[in-house]
Amino acid sequence: MKYRIFGNGDKDTILLLHGGGLSLGGQVALEMLAQRGDICENAVIESALVIPSKVTAALLPSSLKMSYGLIQKEWFARKQFAALRIPEEFFEDYFRDTKEITLKNMTAFLTANQQYELKSSVKDTSARVYVFAGGKEIKSVKRSAEMINKAVKGSSIEVLDGMYHGEFSMKYAERYADKIIDICGGK
Repeated sequence: MKYRIFGNGDKDTILLLHGGGLSLGGQVALEMLAQRGDICENAVIESALVIPSKVTAALLPSSLKMSYGLIQKEWFARKQFAALRIPEEFFEDYFRDTKEITLKNMTAFLTANQQYELKSSVKDTSARVYVFAGGKEIKSVKRSAEMINKAVKGSSIEVLDGMYHGEFSMKYAERYADKIIDICGGK
């Protein structure tokens, strides 16, 4: 990660040259931009949901409580993994890491994901914001991409034909890396 430090003494500030995230990570990046608009020069937001779903958020705790034990089962993890369309070479890491998530933590982050709402202060960011969504994503994610693009003056949006949630960075990593290099001016 490249960054610049400016300031003096204990009031030094770190400016990221590039930041961003996929899905929940995209929500985190948007929150950073909303709270501190000068945190980075470039931000890439991929497949971030910014339209809250109160119904889904309300149903998550009981649904997860009933199905949480399945996470420990490899057969279930394989089905979930396939539904997420993550490249096969990541399954062992996915399965190991998913089994380590506690019910409390899983409930907290999935509920927070469904409740996230784009803050109006994101419009004040000085970052160049690039928004990506897959053409085959659910409507609320594509609408979220449009909302982010509309909220952040000068941002750009690209809906990637034929791609599902997170496939740009996860499945087409070389293409994604080329895009990041292009965004950063070849640096």
